Amino acid sequence: MANTTPCDSFVLLMFATCSFASPLHAALAIGDLAVVGLNSDASDNIDDFAMVALAPISGSEVIRLTDRGWKSGFYTDNDSTEGTLEWRPGVDIDAGTILRVSVDLTAGSAAGLPGTLTILDGFLGGTAGIFTGGGDQVLIYQGDQSSPNFIFGLNTQATTSGGAASTGEWMGSSGALSATSSTLPPLLTNGSTALALTVSDHADNVVYTGATVGTKEQLLSSITDGSNWSKSDTDPFDLAAAGSVFPSQFTIVPEPTVAVLAFGGLAGIFLRRRRLS
Repeated sequence: MANTTPCDSFVLLMFATCSFASPLHAALAIGDLAVVGLNSDASDNIDDFAMVALAPISGSEVIRLTDRGWKSGFYTDNDSTEGTLEWRPGVDIDAGTILRVSVDLTAGSAAGLPGTLTILDGFLGGTAGIFTGGGDQVLIYQGDQSSPNFIFGLNTQATTSGGAASTGEWMGSSGALSATSSTLPPLLTNGSTALALTVSDHADNVVYTGATVGTKEQLLSSITDGSNWSKSDTDPFDLAAAGSVFPSQFTIVPEPTVAVLAFGGLAGIFLRRRRLS
C-alpha cells in the first residue's frame, strides 16, 4: 500500500472540512424569499398569498411584506386596502419552507407565519380584500421604508400604464403610482428575482405550479417564468403547504461551496497521482 504523503493528507483535510450546508444568513440576500401564490378574490375580506424560503432564514430577521407599489418611494395614498406587514420569525426557517400569509381587513389582522406578524401601516379596512381585481403587488424587503433592500417582487398589474408592455412588464417610468401599479423595484430583475404577470397574463388568483426541487438559482428561474403559473379569475387557489397545489415543502439543493469545488479539482489530481504511483 502506498504511503500517505502531505499532498494526500491535504486532500483528506479538504474533504473533511467541505460542507454543502448553507449557513443562516445574517441578512437576506436577493431571492432568499420568493412569492409563489396570490389570491385576490377575497372570502369575507380575507386575501392571502404564499412565499417559499429559498435559503435558511434566521429567526432574528425583520422582514417587511407590502402590496404598496414602488416608484422612487412607496405608494401611500390608500391606507384602506394598501399596507405593510412586518414579520419577525422568532425561530429559524428552513430552506424550502412554504409560508402562507392571510390578511383580514374586517378584523384588521394578519396571520399565518411563525413568530410575530404585525400590520406596520395601512390595511385600515374596506369592502374588499387587500388585493384589487385590477392587479396588485407583493414586494418583500428589509430595512427602512425610505431606503428598502428589496428581496423579491410579484406584480399582477392589469393595465399598460406608464408604457408597460402588453405582457410581462412592470409599470413604465412615466406611469403614475396607484393601488394597482408599480415600477420594478431597485436591484430586482424581471425574470430572475421578480415576476410581472401583467395585462394578458393577469388573473385575480395566481399560483406557481412549476418545479419544487432545485438550487436557489434554478428555482428562482422557474418561479419567475410566467409559463409556470396557473391563473383563475374566479376561484382562489389552495396556497397551504401539503395542500392541493404545493408539496409539504420545496427541496433546495445546495450550491457547491468554493471548498467543494476546490476539492473536486484536488481529488482529480490525487486520483491521477495514485494511478501513476
